[in-house]
Amino acid sequence: MTILIKSINQQIVKSILIVFCLLLPGISKSQNERPWEGYWKGDLSVSGMQLTLIFHINPPSQVGDVKIYRSTLDVPMQRLKNFKIDETEIHGEEITWSLSLPAVFKGKRNTEGLIIGNWTQGGKSLPLTLRYSPTFNATKPQTPKPPFPYSSKSIDFPHPSGKLKFGGTLTYPDTNSIKNEAIAQSIYHLARKTPNPADPTFKLPAVLLLSGSGPQDRDETLGDHKPFAIWADHLTRLGFVVLRVDDRGVGNSTGDPTYLESTTTESYVGDAQAAIRFLYTQPMVDTMRIFVIGHSEGANVAVKLANAQTDISGVVSLAGMTSSGIETSVFQNQVIWKAQNLDSGLILGLSDLHRKMIELGFHTIQRDVKAKDETDRDLNQQKMDGTSFFTSELKSYISKNKSNKNLQRAYKYQISSNKDAAKSVGAKSSLIFLAQTYIGLASNPWTSYFLQSEPEVEFTELKNCDILMLQGSNDQQIDASATSKLVKKMTESGAGVTYQEFPGLNHLFQHCKTCDVSEYFNLDETIAMEAMSVVSKWLTERSQLR
Repeated sequence: MTILIKSINQQIVKSILIVFCLLLPGISKSQNERPWEGYWKGDLSVSGMQLTLIFHINPPSQVGDVKIYRSTLDVPMQRLKNFKIDETEIHGEEITWSLSLPAVFKGKRNTEGLIIGNWTQGGKSLPLTLRYSPTFNATKPQTPKPPFPYSSKSIDFPHPSGKLKFGGTLTYPDTNSIKNEAIAQSIYHLARKTPNPADPTFKLPAVLLLSGSGPQDRDETLGDHKPFAIWADHLTRLGFVVLRVDDRGVGNSTGDPTYLESTTTESYVGDAQAAIRFLYTQPMVDTMRIFVIGHSEGANVAVKLANAQTDISGVVSLAGMTSSGIETSVFQNQVIWKAQNLDSGLILGLSDLHRKMIELGFHTIQRDVKAKDETDRDLNQQKMDGTSFFTSELKSYISKNKSNKNLQRAYKYQISSNKDAAKSVGAKSSLIFLAQTYIGLASNPWTSYFLQSEPEVEFTELKNCDILMLQGSNDQQIDASATSKLVKKMTESGAGVTYQEFPGLNHLFQHCKTCDVSEYFNLDETIAMEAMSVVSKWLTERSQLR
């Protein structure tokens, strides 16, 4: 989940899950004279959402003994290019970028050459790790390169509301241009037709790709990785028509900004339905064989879509969220607390405190809504009263649970560890900072929906089609043990589920070492071939059965 440049796209500011209870990674001692000029790329990441920021430091000019640096910022998802950074300050291994947005990044380069720091904007502060790249866009080994043995075209289609227009890419087999006889035979097999040069018409199964949390482009670009470009290439070569689309508000998918502000996971179901209707219009698509592959949040959208309409032939869930929104948030925090070597008792207390503060955030919002209906109090007064209410209730909760030593330690830990964050955004205390953070989570449309979601119900109710569920054992964003438990319940409920967990793979289905979010971008592998093989085999078998 991401924070972004307000003047560029208001929607993304209001679709962020911000978890401020995390400490920044440790910062190392300065290194000797390493160059700064070049590209520094990073993704603001919380609970699976990423917004790529690319800083470019130009070669310095020398004024006496002082080096003067000038920098620019690119944010590809928001079409921001060469945005001038007002001031670049470098002292030893520390760097500060000040932007007129207004926004500030402060960080320090560690022994591995990563810049570890914080992006602060609009009263919010998020950890951001930057990695060096000599070029603006590096190409990962699996990213497909032309020429392609299939056709590809840019497409667009409307949202039924009339307030959005989507842009995307449709790839589809073209048997007339295929030189490889084995590939041609495979495509004809899926088309259920005998190869006949005089009759090139055929109907093929189609796949819609749905991306993970946050504003994603059609390739689900994460740093230099382009997972959906790889999936589209792989499946189209097998004989599938594949549609991948820019998320609403990203790339060529544009619309009414006020309409985008209220986006939730449910909103993406309507977007997916519009994409399915577009596939109906394509002459090469067999409308009785349309499949949906969803990654992360996209998997949950796919299940909702399949429950809402009966013409989906099958769903592939790639690391879909299988626990409640709250428990998923707790799990993600626990991963980081463990990485910080906090003891199990403190982690238990922090987990309970996190749950309680989420509960109080929603309680505060409900209280303020009721108060607004009953009085004409000024909105700022309501917000101030809400913060006071939250802090009072939290203090009371802590006081009533004095015997819970883990909770008491967790409360003191949070107050202590959030002092700097509170100061950076102008909050008078850590407690007020926490109140503002959790009230913000409860009032934001996307995070409110996410935290109240119960995906287990939707998965177990899936009866309209079969589902393939894949999970990496080292996924640090989705709890693999919760997924395996859910699969058991689905099997008992009569759902047509196939499940496979891959040892050593992370949330993106990469072979990993540390497996944390920051490692995603440094790995050369984008998608493990064993995962792609399982998906393609399952889709091919289901296509031949339909």
